Amino acid sequence: MPTPVAAAVSHPSSSSRTPTPSILRPEDTTSSNRWRAVRSESIPQAAALTPTQPPANASLATPSANPAAKQAAAKDSSAPAVVVATAPAISSRTSTPVPSKTGGEELFEIAYYEDSAGGKFQKQKGGPFLRIVVDKVANACETPPGQPLEVKINPQEITQVQVDPLDDSGRGPCMVTLQLRGDVGGPKKQQLVFETSKAMGREEAGRIHARRFCGWVKRVNAGIDYRNNT
Repeated sequence: MPTPVAAAVSHPSSSSRTPTPSILRPEDTTSSNRWRAVRSESIPQAAALTPTQPPANASLATPSANPAAKQAAAKDSSAPAVVVATAPAISSRTSTPVPSKTGGEELFEIAYYEDSAGGKFQKQKGGPFLRIVVDKVANACETPPGQPLEVKINPQEITQVQVDPLDDSGRGPCMVTLQLRGDVGGPKKQQLVFETSKAMGREEAGRIHARRFCGWVKRVNAGIDYRNNT
C-alpha cells in the first residue's frame, strides 16, 4: 500500500503581494499637477458660490441711494390732481336783477306812471320798466335808487282803486287809478299802467300783473273802495 504524500503548501512570494496605494501629496513636486487635477474635480466651482457683484453705478438707480430722486418721486405721487374750472359766462341784462323773495308781491314793473303833482314816466320800446319794491316794514312800496323817477305808494293813504283795461284782449295792458286822501301831502291821484313783464321771474300778462298789485293794496288797506272794470 503506497504511503500518502502530504500536499505541498506553497507560500506566496513577496513579489505577489498587493501593493500599498501611494498617497499623492501637494509637497510632491513631481505630482503637483495631478494633485491640482484631483482637487478641482472634488471642490465646487468658486463662481457658483460667489454672489454677483452689483455694477459700480447701481446706487444711482435705486431711489433709496439718491435722496433727491426719492423726494421728487414722493412729491409726484402725493401731489393732488389740479382741476381747472372754467368760469361760467355772464350774460348782460338791461333790467335790474330780480330780488329772490317769495311773497309774490314784492316787486312791480310799471310801463307808464303819472300823478297829479306832475310826476311822469313812460317806458320806451325795448327800454326798462319803472320798478317799485314793497317795504314790508312800512307797508308801502317805492322806487329803489337808480330809477328814473321817484315814486312812493302808501295803501293807507288810498281811498279808491279803479282798474280799467286798455284793450279788449285778456292779456293786454291795464290802467290802475289810485285816489288818495285830501289831507295827505303829495299827489292826490296816481295812475299806473301794467304790461306783460317778468317782474317776479315768470311772465305775467298786464291784467294779471295789475291784479297782483291791487291784491297787495287791499291786504294792507281792507277798507279801500275797489272797482274792477276788467
